[in-house]
Amino acid sequence: MRNVRSPRAAIAATLPLSAGYKTQMRALLPLLLFLAVAPAAAASERSEAQRYGAAMKPTLIALTAAEAEALVADYETRAARIAGACLPSIEAAAKDVVRAATLKPMYLLHASHARLLRGLEWQRAGDDRLAGITTRSRALRRARALRRAYTRASDAMLRSVPDDFCAFVTAWEAAGFDTEPPELAAFATAARQTGAAEDRLRRAARRLRRHDVPSRRRAAFAGVPRWPELRSPADPVRPVLGLD
Repeated sequence: MRNVRSPRAAIAATLPLSAGYKTQMRALLPLLLFLAVAPAAAASERSEAQRYGAAMKPTLIALTAAEAEALVADYETRAARIAGACLPSIEAAAKDVVRAATLKPMYLLHASHARLLRGLEWQRAGDDRLAGITTRSRALRRARALRRAYTRASDAMLRSVPDDFCAFVTAWEAAGFDTEPPELAAFATAARQTGAAEDRLRRAARRLRRHDVPSRRRAAFAGVPRWPELRSPADPVRPVLGLD
């Protein structure tokens, strides 16, 4: 066989140089190239997907007993501070079903701030491990980019919740609950963007299932870690918002 340097040239070298050579090449070459390249590409993507799955270890956010207690204590401190400073304002806001539905996720994000920060640390660590994997698969590269985009969106949503939750609620009450505060619009936008990013990521994560990546690692890729069991925090605000 003549010396060749490319798959196309290699295939061409195996074809008879007859009078109909050009016609044969036009008809057969696309199929032959596909048959030569596709299995190798599929095997490569499977191997790379398995490396993605391996990069999702640990799927569990490991906490010492002291760290776990500190997360719960931070929640309780935030809940107690809000209950002592503005529980009547929250009760007034919660009399309206729409307002209550708006405050529920904002309050939970505010109270769970420390735990969510720990979750974002875990998420970013996974993003960094994935970034170190070389892949020729466009689908896997896109999935990796979507995971990092979801991390950014989650961080933006957490930051959109007012640091001083009581100041936000009492100012809204002082305005008669008639005008939507800018904090609500900012949170709603961030929540929509996070939800859209999560949906795109979960669809992309399905590709890992094709390559037999274990379910827990697929879930971790989609941004869902496992947590150790934490004790239920004392929270006087939850019943007011109908969260119990």
